[in-house]
Amino acid sequence: MADKKHAGGRPSDYKEIYCDQIIKFMGHGHSIKAFAASIGKHSDTIFEWAKRHPEFSVAIKKGKEQCQLWWEKLGMALAAGHKTSEHDYRKGNPTVFIWMTKNLLGWSDRIDLHQEVEPIVLRIKGEKGTYEIGTGVSSETGPSLEKQK
Repeated sequence: MADKKHAGGRPSDYKEIYCDQIIKFMGHGHSIKAFAASIGKHSDTIFEWAKRHPEFSVAIKKGKEQCQLWWEKLGMALAAGHKTSEHDYRKGNPTVFIWMTKNLLGWSDRIDLHQEVEPIVLRIKGEKGTYEIGTGVSSETGPSLEKQK
């Protein structure tokens, strides 16, 4: 019986059960990094597993959606001032909620506007020739003044 050659490197600690575990864990509002810590791994390992195991990559995506759902439900409960058998959301901290959603979910209250404009070119005819004054010619040098040939 021939021995199988090892591919090299350390064998993976990945387990298929992690797929269900990460979805459930993130469904309580936790991050991928928190999941990594909960199983004693570094987040780099989790991301490497996602590259090598398509089913785990899908589980992470589902986990992110579950995480967002948890935070959205919390936000709605805080906004409505609900009290449940588990939590009194009337005493919630909106600042913490805002910070967590911005950092964990990538939410933002900043609006990025990008507008493309056509450059404006003025041609001035003078005694010594025609000059062009252009805007938007270069973001480094600003408007230019060039003599036409």
